Amino acid sequence: MGNYDMEITFLGVDDDGLAERQTGKSATISGNALEALEMFNIGLEFNKKRLRHSASYKTQILSTGDSDMISVPKITRIRFMIYGNTEEIVKDTIDKIYKTAQGAALITGCKVKKVTK
Repeated sequence: MGNYDMEITFLGVDDDGLAERQTGKSATISGNALEALEMFNIGLEFNKKRLRHSASYKTQILSTGDSDMISVPKITRIRFMIYGNTEEIVKDTIDKIYKTAQGAALITGCKVKKVTK
């Protein structure tokens, strides 16, 4: 049986967001790491039915980067504990999770980083 710890970090832009909102150009803001995390979670829900039968994972949101609710969140982090009957199943699950994270980063204009433990 295999198990694995992985942490995904979304890196956005360093922007307080106020100037864009005050000028009415907020639609051009990209690099919101909280939006990337939210998009990632939506993608994970759709991905669950594509996992192999013995694969499972648990998540823990470590940081939402939304301390003042005004700034555009620059960094968000989520941790995974991934389980499966074999190492191959675990590696396949990791690959699907990371590809989902890459898609969320692409959509939101963020960067994504994977750290394995």
